[in-house]
Amino acid sequence: RFADEELALHPDFKKTHYIRGLIYGYAGRQESAIVEFKEFLKWKPHSWAAHNDLAWIYFGQGKFADAANTAKNGLKFAPSNPWLLTMYGTALLNLGEKSDAKEILLRALVEAKKLSAEEWGMAYPGNNPAIYPQGLTYMQDTIQKNIALTEK
Repeated sequence: RFADEELALHPDFKKTHYIRGLIYGYAGRQESAIVEFKEFLKWKPHSWAAHNDLAWIYFGQGKFADAANTAKNGLKFAPSNPWLLTMYGTALLNLGEKSDAKEILLRALVEAKKLSAEEWGMAYPGNNPAIYPQGLTYMQDTIQKNIALTEK
């Protein structure tokens, strides 16, 4: 409701589309989330986070090719981003492209291991900084588990 009011009062404040995309995504309203993330990306096409979150919605819908393409497009702007690499590799894995998925996920792991807990936390500004180290470890462990799945 507040995001709708914000957009009505300030239609040029395009960041509201990103917030609405997140709200809709977490509320399970995937189609609305897709519309909002796409609208935000029209305004800020170089946003790695918006590409990643749009890919997250597609992934949750089982649209792995759309998730892979969206993450790959985001990588044009942020080629070493560990979130985008993870999303791209995991989408490829779900498409059965294990060799390509492994290559991408290995890159994701290298990049994720370069992150400090504080850098990881910058992607999640609403979280408690005390959990940043756990979140980073969880991300790295998840990438390793997905790498293992490419070998089965």
